[in-house]
Amino acid sequence: MQTKTKLKKNVVNLFGTLAYLFCTLQWLWAIMLNLSLIEGFVSFVSPRVENHVVPPTTYAATDSSMSLITVVIVIAALVVLLTGYVLVKMPSAIVKTEKKVVHETAENVAPVILRIQHKEDTAKSQRKITLRIIIAFKMLLIIAPVILFFTPQSAENRMIDSSIAMYVSLWLACLSVVLFAFQYSLASFLSVSKRDIW
Repeated sequence: MQTKTKLKKNVVNLFGTLAYLFCTLQWLWAIMLNLSLIEGFVSFVSPRVENHVVPPTTYAATDSSMSLITVVIVIAALVVLLTGYVLVKMPSAIVKTEKKVVHETAENVAPVILRIQHKEDTAKSQRKITLRIIIAFKMLLIIAPVILFFTPQSAENRMIDSSIAMYVSLWLACLSVVLFAFQYSLASFLSVSKRDIW
């Protein structure tokens, strides 16, 4: 029974994890558009090269050059392995951090909102208001990067066509919304407690 409940929670939270990841991609996209990182990337990838021809240089293979090549290959392999490890671990770290920030903030804000509304501070009312705050925070996490996209400064410095940039922003936002909505619907269908939702 406990294993079945845990499996249900994991299935429900899988969609929450995906939603948080798309939300993170959305923020990265918004930051990239607003900080003109693409321009720096383009100038890095295709630097201006003067039109003078450099004659090819031939090198004789020596023991020292072979050992240097071996060291470079080993370092490159280590960098690839480290990058793979980071790419595997980073999404779960991002999701855990976002979940912790959203839930802790909601739990701390809930009593304040109940006091402002002059409502009784009971466990049931706290759970109810906390859930609403969590949903509001998730919506804010999704909507804020879209608003950033429409700032005039963003439009002026953009290196990508506006329609493409807008399409990507809205596509990521829609995916996040759909995944969060599906997560809550699935939680209701599988009778998973709202407190166990990421």
